[in-house]
Amino acid sequence: MRSVKLPDADSQAMRRIADDWKVSHRLSLGMQNAAGAIVKASDMVFSKGDFVEVSVTADIKRYWDTKEKKVAVEGQSAPQEIIRLWSARDATVRPSRSP
Repeated sequence: MRSVKLPDADSQAMRRIADDWKVSHRLSLGMQNAAGAIVKASDMVFSKGDFVEVSVTADIKRYWDTKEKKVAVEGQSAPQEIIRLWSARDATVRPSRSP
């Protein structure tokens, strides 16, 4: 999978959590074809700016924080499936009309 280069300020902010965002499992990848059907795809079909749908699983844990002496909640999410609905190249922007 290709990475998107972030601006310097964003890159510095992301360094703190970079290890938290690694996907260590296989993602299901797909794309919507011209007929509207979803078909399997490789990571090579994705480009910066594509309009995608991402399915994630959430793991929410509630526990007693002994240090803070209160109930705490921790949440993590992991992407499971990414489907390219429109490529950035095929997308067009239509100006909105004011009433």
